[in-house]
Amino acid sequence: MNPIYQSPDGRIYVVSNTGTILAGDQNEGTALTETIEATTTVTENGKSKTHHASVKISFVAVNLPRQIVVLQMDEDSNILSREAYTPGQMPNTLTPESGAAYLIVETHKQDQDGNRVVSRALYDESHNFLDTLYCRPDGICVRQFTELNWNRP
Repeated sequence: MNPIYQSPDGRIYVVSNTGTILAGDQNEGTALTETIEATTTVTENGKSKTHHASVKISFVAVNLPRQIVVLQMDEDSNILSREAYTPGQMPNTLTPESGAAYLIVETHKQDQDGNRVVSRALYDESHNFLDTLYCRPDGICVRQFTELNWNRP
């Protein structure tokens, strides 16, 4: 990350030697956060105005998601249904079956060594959304939110 600025006359420039880089293999969960701040003061007709801007950027290393599996479970932990999705292709809204007490969302991933890894998240009626990850063509993984419509009386 290198901060890019624009001068009052419209020129764009980069400040050197202030960037941050993640190099080499990173384990899932490795995080990096950088905050860049700038304050400018403009004086016009004897009056000064100060503007402050702050940008905080966070990156977290994740394993490559390959498949999302949604398991709908009843109150006795029996599987009511199992649906598999391609990451990024989750529906905008998901309506759990009437007998579903909770959902288990499995994210099947591939680690940096090519091994299969599965993470699981639990969602119940206290959750209005579930979130999953998918990777864009540029390699950046982003969250996709799916609304949960529990549809209870």
